[in-house]
Amino acid sequence: MNADDIRTLSAYSQWANGRLIGAARQVDPQDFARDLGASFGSLKGTLLHILGGEWKWLQLWRGEAPSNLFAAEELPDIPAIDARRLVLEREQRAFIDTLTDELLERRYRVKERDYSLGQTLQHILNHSTYHRGQVALLLRQLGHIPPATDYRVFLDSTGAA
Repeated sequence: MNADDIRTLSAYSQWANGRLIGAARQVDPQDFARDLGASFGSLKGTLLHILGGEWKWLQLWRGEAPSNLFAAEELPDIPAIDARRLVLEREQRAFIDTLTDELLERRYRVKERDYSLGQTLQHILNHSTYHRGQVALLLRQLGHIPPATDYRVFLDSTGAA
């Protein structure tokens, strides 16, 4: 995997996050925060987990001490979550734009193990995809049809193919 691959996959992840947050705008606010027994309880909790994970990894890559994840009361609704997502995406793009193939080899210490930047980028991209699948299921449980977030759909719809 090289820096250009990471840029494409990062753009895909941002596109997919945006599509699911857009779909969540259709959910009744009470249903949005209702505990459905998912890993992070609700649709809201799962979206916060995705964004919080992306934020913590970005801080690590930039050499900052990771701060706490986003508190549910800090981002009470979809407009607040979406606004935070847009800020995060700008910061992610600024970081991703600096990547070179050589930088992808930089090592980071995570829980007593060393990983390359490339490995940790792949980890968070995969992590977000995994939890977006949960978001899609939660949307279905709430009576909504989630948008397609397949990588191929991204490639076709953005002309990146």
